[in-house]
Amino acid sequence: MSSASGKQSTSKSSGPNSKKSSTLAANDSASKKDTNIEYQEDYRQIMLAYDTTPRTTDPMMTVFEKSLIIGKRATAIAYGAEPLIDVPARMVNVVEIAEEELRQKKTPYIIRRDLGNGKYEFWKIKDMIISFD
Repeated sequence: MSSASGKQSTSKSSGPNSKKSSTLAANDSASKKDTNIEYQEDYRQIMLAYDTTPRTTDPMMTVFEKSLIIGKRATAIAYGAEPLIDVPARMVNVVEIAEEELRQKKTPYIIRRDLGNGKYEFWKIKDMIISFD
């Protein structure tokens, strides 16, 4: 039987398994989403629970963390985010602005380090030692 839109209509089952099949379909579509992305529900929870007690990892910022932070901050500035420093007239490149923000430790990010046992350690940039060689 065809409907007004020209597509075939499917018959709906009204048995006890009809809700189960719709739940399975919803779970199937949810499993197709990217599982590598984790969303923090509320960053304020991290800020309130931020603890500066002795930590497991080293306070030195790795070159990978440094490049990731500079890249993300430069992208944000390029898309219109306000720089958190006074930008001199000579500084026109967004990467230079992001580097200077990091040098002054004014970059508004928190680094999450994976400890490998299902736990994470959070570091504010102001608490880290950053090498600029």
